[in-house]
Amino acid sequence: LESSDLVSGCGYAGFIALFSAIVVPLSLLDLREQIAVQVSLSGCRLLMVLAMVGTEAFHFDPAVPHQDPPLVRWGGAYILLPIAAYASIFHHSIPGLSQPVADRAQLASIFGNVFVFTAASYCLIGLVVGYYFGDDIQTSCNINWGGYHGGTGTLVQDADGTQHRTDVALWAKALSAYVVLFPALDVVSAFPLNAITLGNNLLGAHFGEKIHEAEKSWHNRTRFRCYACLPPIFGALLVRDLGTITDFTGVTGFAIAFSFPALLSIYSKRMVEEHFPRLTTTGYHNGFSNEQWALTVFFFGVVLVVFVLGCLIWEASGGFLLTIGRNRN
Repeated sequence: LESSDLVSGCGYAGFIALFSAIVVPLSLLDLREQIAVQVSLSGCRLLMVLAMVGTEAFHFDPAVPHQDPPLVRWGGAYILLPIAAYASIFHHSIPGLSQPVADRAQLASIFGNVFVFTAASYCLIGLVVGYYFGDDIQTSCNINWGGYHGGTGTLVQDADGTQHRTDVALWAKALSAYVVLFPALDVVSAFPLNAITLGNNLLGAHFGEKIHEAEKSWHNRTRFRCYACLPPIFGALLVRDLGTITDFTGVTGFAIAFSFPALLSIYSKRMVEEHFPRLTTTGYHNGFSNEQWALTVFFFGVVLVVFVLGCLIWEASGGFLLTIGRNRN
């Protein structure tokens, strides 16, 4: 390794250590103890959406040339699908997210509104930012705001021909820094939610029928939540590219969103019929509450996993084989 690579690697590891020092203690808290943090960051997310949509059409360095990107690129479907699935799932955390809600009768409308708001936000950002930046868009589109100047300052050309802007207004620098940095900081709120969910699932899998007694122990909850925190932290040390992470980890979103819930529906229904033969329906029963629909959803998730994973492996092996061919030549 060159010295610059070593310094960069140490700096990256240092940021992971700092991130871990924040999110791991938060993961050990119950959701009721995180309400202030979660609500504050929710407001910051709304501000982020407004900042990106409201400022994308002007004042960037380097200037973004006018482009007419195609409305749809079907070749990128295997990249979009896992990201869209992973960005929309939260039902695996619904039991934990429901705990702080006083009126459980409002849960359906609360989660329904969340789906509508998040879908509208993603679509708005995708359409506006994609139309403006076109092929110049970064893997994480907020990085494009690194050159935002808000029409302030003076563009100066250096002796080597490079250009930079001086005397940029403080408000423009603040907005640029906010849009660039906030998504990384926002993971502080998402990480504990996932760690708590995974930790609780591991706790249930380990103790089985004794889960209700075991989860009352702070020691048990802490131990399994720590187990849940370790894989993503060590994984971040090994893989740094955001595009690679979202491509492959997003595939699990199909299983979480479609396949696993369908299996849970099938086997829980069979268990109810076995233990309570007279209880054929519940208050949540509807036209889709049958095994045929559940199997359809299950296989839909399996097909998506196979399709996207196959495309990613094909792309990765193609690039690898191309590199080998070039080296031989």
